[in-house]
Amino acid sequence: MVEQINAKKHPFVMCNFAPPDMVGHTGVYEAAVKACEATDVAIGRIYEACKANGYVMMVTADHGNAEQMMAPDGSKHTAHTCNKGEFD
Repeated sequence: MVEQINAKKHPFVMCNFAPPDMVGHTGVYEAAVKACEATDVAIGRIYEACKANGYVMMVTADHGNAEQMMAPDGSKHTAHTCNKGEFD
């Protein structure tokens, strides 16, 4: 993605980060944390490339998943959520 942004060949680029969702469905907390951390790093790199090349970056989601890995009863929660995401 960064290569494509740096090439400035396209007026619009889009990317889907599937790992947090896919790994979140497994219910394996440690794997979900790693998937989210890797995605965070990738988004940071893409953001810097967008800034450097005059692109506007938008981040959106249609559901949550990895932010809630445990149900209130302590069992694994592996379904989508409607929780609001927060940015730091």
